[in-house]
Amino acid sequence: ASEVPAIVNHYTTRDGLPSNTITSLYQDSRGFLWVGTDEGLSVFDGMTFRNVAQEHGLPWGRVSNVVESKHQPGVFWIATHGGGIAKLFEGTLTHISLQSSPHADIVDRVVEDAHGVLWCATHGGMYRIEGERVSPFLVRGDDLSMAVLTEVGDTLLSIGVKRRLWIHSISSDSTSNAL
Repeated sequence: ASEVPAIVNHYTTRDGLPSNTITSLYQDSRGFLWVGTDEGLSVFDGMTFRNVAQEHGLPWGRVSNVVESKHQPGVFWIATHGGGIAKLFEGTLTHISLQSSPHADIVDRVVEDAHGVLWCATHGGMYRIEGERVSPFLVRGDDLSMAVLTEVGDTLLSIGVKRRLWIHSISSDSTSNAL
């Protein structure tokens, strides 16, 4: 039996991407593909790219991560590499700065938990955003840049930094060192 070759499409700036350097990918609840680049964000509907850049209100050009809100479908949280977090809803961008340390607005990853709280892994530490309130979280004197942040079910966050792994219980708001 012969195998059917896979169909692979290759997209570049010639097709509408703002840059050929891809930094993140995310598929939303409608099936659209969100492409983070070092020159902004692009939303692909299967046919065309719609771009969002600094001239449209994005606080920084390099996009590290994108997630859609679980509580408010259609709200997108955009982690930037120098401009904190951007919220995109119905074409309007708003900005949330995490500036409590020199590198806090370099956000590598954002996760929204089941309660609508945002958890942000930044080069200046971990931060939690509840509504309009930004608070440091898990800052223990370590260099927390390039942390890996993953939600485990609806109740736990795993936070990996260098050779350490922390598990945070969202319900009890407690953190334990797993490794």
